[in-house]
Amino acid sequence: LVLGRKAYKGSLQRIHLTTNEIGDVAATDLIESLKGYGNLVELNLGGNSVGAKACVAIKELLSSPKSKLRDLNLQNNDIDDEGIAILTRAFADNTTLKDVDLGLNSDVTPSGWLQFFTCLRSPSSSIELLDL
Repeated sequence: LVLGRKAYKGSLQRIHLTTNEIGDVAATDLIESLKGYGNLVELNLGGNSVGAKACVAIKELLSSPKSKLRDLNLQNNDIDDEGIAILTRAFADNTTLKDVDLGLNSDVTPSGWLQFFTCLRSPSSSIELLDL
C-alpha cells in the first residue's frame, strides 16, 4: 500500500488491517500518513497492538477539517485509560464518526470507560453505533 502518492489520495476510502499486529509505532505512522486522504471513510485497525501513541494520531486525524471518517474499528488492541482519554476528546468534537468499535480493550478500567462516556453527551458527537 503506497500512501504517499497523489493518485490514491482522492480514491482511497477503506483500510482494513485487522489482526496484523503492526504495533503502536507503525499504526501511528500509518494514521499520520492518512491526513490528506479526504475520502477515507473506514479505518479498521482491530487486533494490531494499538496504544496511546496511535490514539493521539487518531485524534489529530479526526480533528482535520478534511476528515470524513465514519467507521473506526480499534477492537482488541492495547488501549488503556490514557488512550481512551485521548479518544474521548477526539470523539466529543467530531461530527462525522458514526460507528466505533472499542471492544476487547481490556486495559481500560471502569473509571476510564466512565470518562469515555462523557463524549456521548457532547452535542458535537455524531456516534450512532458503539461496540464495547
